[in-house]
Amino acid sequence: MSSSSRRMGGSGMLSVTLADDPEDLRVIAAFFHALAEWDASQAAASGISPDVILAFFHSDPDEDPVAKFLRPEARLFIAKVDGVAAGCVAFDRFDDARLEIHRVFVTPDYRGRGVARAMIGTVLSEAGRTGLKTMLVQTGLFMQGAIALYEAMGFVRCPPFRAVPDAIAATEVFLSRPL
Repeated sequence: MSSSSRRMGGSGMLSVTLADDPEDLRVIAAFFHALAEWDASQAAASGISPDVILAFFHSDPDEDPVAKFLRPEARLFIAKVDGVAAGCVAFDRFDDARLEIHRVFVTPDYRGRGVARAMIGTVLSEAGRTGLKTMLVQTGLFMQGAIALYEAMGFVRCPPFRAVPDAIAATEVFLSRPL
């Protein structure tokens, strides 16, 4: 199992660990809700119906969104700074050869401080142990900081690996990198 800890520039100890504590899972569920709200607001600001984004990315009434990432073929991580939850990230098997990153979220207080980079680094390290060959990620054009981070970490744009609603087809960015 992968985890990482490091001192952040300036101050604070950042750790990224597998989420398995019930309190961490409760916090991550709240992060997933905040991410959905943020995605909806960004969609609206981009002229896209928030309902399309919420239905496609954040809605499955029959499934607990956290439980999806507690299965054996998935991993769910929480990032903490000095013991305070700062973000989360997950990955799951996409197919027989590829994994996909999901639900990257950093709280506003910790954005721009290297939390997302540390989380993605931990995911890539853990994913490398699976024996699968490729990591995928899907994001939106309005997430320029995320795209820049993924590209800095070796991801390149690739053809779409899933169908998306016509309303967002022009705004989606698909990236991949070898593990």
